[in-house]
Amino acid sequence: MDEYSGKRALNPTLRKKRLKPLNDLFSMAECCLIADTVQFFKDMNIPFCPRNAVVDILGVIGSTHISGDFHRIVAQHPERYLEPQPHLKGVLEKLKKSGKRLIFVSNSPFWYVDAGMNYVIGENWRDTWDVVIVSAGKPRFYTDNSRPFREVSTTTGRVKFKKVERLEPGEVYTEGCLRQLTKCIDWYHSPVGTATTANGDSEEEDDDENVNELQYPLAGGGPLTSPNVLYVGDSLFADLVDAKRQFGWTTAAVTPEVEHEIEMQSQTRFVLAQRTIDVLLQTLRSVQYTLGAESRSEDDLRVIDG
Repeated sequence: MDEYSGKRALNPTLRKKRLKPLNDLFSMAECCLIADTVQFFKDMNIPFCPRNAVVDILGVIGSTHISGDFHRIVAQHPERYLEPQPHLKGVLEKLKKSGKRLIFVSNSPFWYVDAGMNYVIGENWRDTWDVVIVSAGKPRFYTDNSRPFREVSTTTGRVKFKKVERLEPGEVYTEGCLRQLTKCIDWYHSPVGTATTANGDSEEEDDDENVNELQYPLAGGGPLTSPNVLYVGDSLFADLVDAKRQFGWTTAAVTPEVEHEIEMQSQTRFVLAQRTIDVLLQTLRSVQYTLGAESRSEDDLRVIDG
């Protein structure tokens, strides 16, 4: 507290510089390792700089992800680290049968994605998706306008050199961007000779250039910026934020850690406790409003403090 001049509030610039948000399941490893390391320093009476400790810990976690050591351990023993999802395959098949097009976009390399999806869905998991994209580099995937797709060999995992002009089902692609995605697939299901306009109507077009321009609008409206696209992701910053801000897509966050909280909040004991708290807060607000902004007497303070 002395470091912040006795104030609990920080200005936005200082808050961004000094504080790191830990707001999703990906932050759990960071939070636990930071807490354990600081506790070890304290127990062993080792002098340390908190900022240096945090920077080093975050650097170690980052290098573990970049090196691929973490991914290799999980890929070798998926049954240890991945929870079975018996209903996932059925849900995906139901969506596909209903006419929905499924696009898989991951920042992880193909060999890691393949190991996990083989365990969760089965060996033919790629047949469920219309497009499979790995090592996408999100959030750059949404903001870059010219990065091309490259095909990945499903047998060797190597990236091919040939130019990709169309994304085919069953194949695997890497890099790319959203703009190239709309050009490499029939994003709007428009038949030959028609183009989807911003209001969703179809118009006959003879000029190929006009058709392409209408089929692939990238900003200022059009189907690409429509909430009819449902984006499901498990990272608020790498996935959902840019998809929502840039294109207005409907987003769904995969947050299994919230399941316990939802169960707790549905219990009678929690509901009654929450109502009691609401009544007490409302009573306190009423007392403060009645007392006004004048100076408080000792009796007033006793009432406010409870």
